[in-house]
Amino acid sequence: MKKIFLFMTIALAACSCDKWLEATSSTQFKAEEIFSSREGFFDALSGVYINMGKENNYASNTTWKHIDILCYPYNSFTSLTLSQVQNHEFNTSNVKKLSSQIWLAYYNTIANINMALENIDGKESLFMNKSEYNWVKGELLALRAFNHLDLIRFFGSPGMTGSNGAKLAVPYVTSYSPIVTPQQSSEKTMELLLKDALEAAELLADDPVTGVVSENFSTTLNATGYWSNRKSHMNLYAVYGMLARIYQWDDDIETAAYYAKLAADGAMKSKAASWIDPSHMISQGFGHDLAHADLTFSCEHLFTLEINELYSIVSKFLIPSATGAATEAMYFSREIVEYRLFPILETSGLEDVRGTAFYLEYQNGSYVCRKLFSLSNSKYRNLMPMIRLSEMYYIMAENEARNGSKAKAMELINEVRSHRGITEDLPLDSDALAELNLEYAREFLNEGQFLYWTKHDKLAHIRDVYTAFVLDRLYTLPNPETIGDLTLPYPDDEINYGRKQEL
Repeated sequence: MKKIFLFMTIALAACSCDKWLEATSSTQFKAEEIFSSREGFFDALSGVYINMGKENNYASNTTWKHIDILCYPYNSFTSLTLSQVQNHEFNTSNVKKLSSQIWLAYYNTIANINMALENIDGKESLFMNKSEYNWVKGELLALRAFNHLDLIRFFGSPGMTGSNGAKLAVPYVTSYSPIVTPQQSSEKTMELLLKDALEAAELLADDPVTGVVSENFSTTLNATGYWSNRKSHMNLYAVYGMLARIYQWDDDIETAAYYAKLAADGAMKSKAASWIDPSHMISQGFGHDLAHADLTFSCEHLFTLEINELYSIVSKFLIPSATGAATEAMYFSREIVEYRLFPILETSGLEDVRGTAFYLEYQNGSYVCRKLFSLSNSKYRNLMPMIRLSEMYYIMAENEARNGSKAKAMELINEVRSHRGITEDLPLDSDALAELNLEYAREFLNEGQFLYWTKHDKLAHIRDVYTAFVLDRLYTLPNPETIGDLTLPYPDDEINYGRKQEL
């Protein structure tokens, strides 16, 4: 853990955030100067989002790249590190290095959040009114919970209370200090996580994302436009969505569904989010005007991370034709795509804009996903989905399925599918959980969420994606048997310091 704090004193950002990220020769921030103004806190928030958009975090390792390789049946790789991740060879030096990079990236971001939180109390007078102060503090608390939640999901196992309550979890760090934060029980860590998330929801109750603002909002609080694009920040509906994820991870699906409904209904009522028009997607798809194609369904985002260098980062692996680096591309076999994910022998496979009808492109005998591809003049370029409307419907559907309301669960699943261009509903007596597994796999390509669903589902339905019947033979890819096989280990430095990873 000592090593973490050496890294946490180094913040990463650019442009207007330079002051926030500037360190003195003793590696301590000039906190008094940075947090002496309203703008200083805005810069601090910008620095946090820039950190989250780095390659060791959501721009690559914890979304479309290594996290997806852990659980999706991609073809083999020439890269040794990618091959070792795919084969779950976690004791290799390459994967251990990767594990450490991800761990430190999260805690670096959390350190920056804690620095801002430790300086905000008692400074309401810096802001234009109490609401604006609450929005900034609420957003910081929400971001602290968001980053800890993904640490917990990435390095741990689902179920944080009940029989798993006594197991040690990742350290939940709430202060900017060289003092080592001890591991606490999963139950206590859950308490800290919920404390931050619920307080954030309370502070963001009148978030501008709701559309309810004062008459002079545009000339006072929002004179600079700072509060306009709330979807690129942790807003109220994103916090509700995060709470749904927290309770789902704890296997409290009923409470998860409650917050998922709050998120979905609130976002759509306020017009903060709306379903994509699949017919428009097709008309603007490949062979047409790709520059205007909304490949990530951004209108459905509850929270979006804007990453300036995202295209250049993903192009080598996800857009081989753009770089000539086809050997490093993340390819799916035809069998997996055409017989399992998006069956071409069924009408739905051709209609579904998530599949061969739109962003799964056939190349070199396989398929590559181009969800994160947008031309340089596209307004949708460099957007990473963080929380989406469809996920809220899936969480509500899971609750109905596990409570025995199969028909209601399938209605919710069919609602999402109808907004993907699929005109024929699945039967209401279908196996909703098996269908949810396939829907998570289809919907969240390149986003990282399929791993967390798979772990939460206890791997019960993983074979629905890993197995397909092809030419009278069983086509089977490597299949993990335990939750631990989908979990990167704690960094060696943490283990040596005495940390325990209890799966």
